[in-house]
Amino acid sequence: MEGAYTAGMIPSRARFSLLRFAFALSAITYLDRVCIATAAASIREELLLDAIQMGWVFSAFTLAYAIFEIPSGWLGDTIGPRKVLTRIVLWWSAFTMATGLAWNFLSLLAFRFLFGAGEAGAFPNTSRSFSQWFPADERGRAHSIIFMATRLGGALAPPLAIALIAKVGWRASFWIFGSFGLFWSAGWWKWFRDDPAQHPSVNAAELKIIRKDWEQPKPHAIEWRRLMSTNLLYVCLTYFAFGYGLYFYLTWLPTYFREARGFSAGAASYLSSAVLLSGAAASLVGGCDTTDIGRQIGEHKVGPAPFERRFKRVQRRLLAEVTLDEAHARDRLQGQEIHGDDQGFRAELLAQHLTPAARRGAEIHDGDAWT
Repeated sequence: MEGAYTAGMIPSRARFSLLRFAFALSAITYLDRVCIATAAASIREELLLDAIQMGWVFSAFTLAYAIFEIPSGWLGDTIGPRKVLTRIVLWWSAFTMATGLAWNFLSLLAFRFLFGAGEAGAFPNTSRSFSQWFPADERGRAHSIIFMATRLGGALAPPLAIALIAKVGWRASFWIFGSFGLFWSAGWWKWFRDDPAQHPSVNAAELKIIRKDWEQPKPHAIEWRRLMSTNLLYVCLTYFAFGYGLYFYLTWLPTYFREARGFSAGAASYLSSAVLLSGAAASLVGGCDTTDIGRQIGEHKVGPAPFERRFKRVQRRLLAEVTLDEAHARDRLQGQEIHGDDQGFRAELLAQHLTPAARRGAEIHDGDAWT
């Protein structure tokens, strides 16, 4: 760290160099994941694989990724993200390149499984580095930028892979994609330090910003009851649904465009890229809004209140709006003559005058599953 803190010292900006490393890492991660989807047709043709076998190849990566995610995250907590991310990127780069050496179905399956095992933990360890280098109010935007980078990397992969396959073949394309991680690992190991206070580019003013709401971590046993909380269950279910759809776009979308819709390889690659480019834009917007939305509904606050209680706060606000809008709507209906005792028609006419937010609140009220 550069010098002691003095009043008026201009903070350094070393933490944004970390963000640039994380951005590059995220882009390379998805570049290496998605390139096989574009190369699938060439691989199937040369190795004589059917669609079911190719599906197992795709799934081998995700299965290994899931199995080794928690151990790799734990390892980052134990020895630090500098060592773990270096190991992760070197490992997955090696097996990305090994994919180009596959000679049959079983060898390809094994290489992709080992690729997934190696890549697991990349994002947990990136988050670990952010927790040490960024203050809490900057982490949401930092994460949005790296998730944007994943989509950009995935969007670059299809047209880049098509160009490389046409020029050097599908095998050499994996050797080229795998080499990117080797350069990243060398730069990461040289530059990064787990503790920003030990980094020569971080001055005392920046360290004060980083640690304005930071507490020294203390060794402790895993609190399984808290880890298996309802809140975390909802987060996991959300991410499960998100991942289920995402991996179709990362694996089968180019094949779908070519075989089911009749697009050329080039057109299919650009269409696949368009989907992930829209995801990149949405990731950035969503991350920038995270802090503001969290402040409104309280989800970012640390405390024991369960997930359901926070939704009830939103529910009460909506119900208050429903009450006001119902009164306003009935005032507007005064003087509209309704013949007979048709309550269904009256309710339908009343609903036409409610605002969209009030209708949403009414739906929550009618089907109150949170009480």
